[in-house]
Amino acid sequence: MTTDTHSKNKTVPYTHKRGDVSDNVRYLTDATDAGVAWVEGTRGRESVFTLRNYQQSWYYTETKKILGGALESDVLLRASIRRNAYDNQSEIRYEYWTGSSWETKQIIGVEGTPVEHVSYTTPLYRLDTEAFRKTADIVWDIARAYGDL
Repeated sequence: MTTDTHSKNKTVPYTHKRGDVSDNVRYLTDATDAGVAWVEGTRGRESVFTLRNYQQSWYYTETKKILGGALESDVLLRASIRRNAYDNQSEIRYEYWTGSSWETKQIIGVEGTPVEHVSYTTPLYRLDTEAFRKTADIVWDIARAYGDL
């Protein structure tokens, strides 16, 4: 594992660089404490992920392209999670692309979800990204309930 010197007293174990490919994952940006973006899946069934730390919050998005969705055309669906220091400033959104903008179908709080226990101060290399994935799975359950997946 390679390390980048983050400061005089701290090293950060980042190995994911833009263009790296592993286990059906292709990195779109280098992984840093500011975040990372990547694509998972096989051609035609790929999902785009972003995870970034901005304005004292972790922002996670997972975007899926549904081929021939309910309207018999391709549909983009997105799970958006903002984890702030406070539960009341954090939220989980289920969104869809209208062709010109993202529209929100459902907003829920973080209470009772895996991401509830994530701290915005945790650096990326120590962040439990599975908490974001498992919380996004709740959004995909909502999408199924609406008949969108």
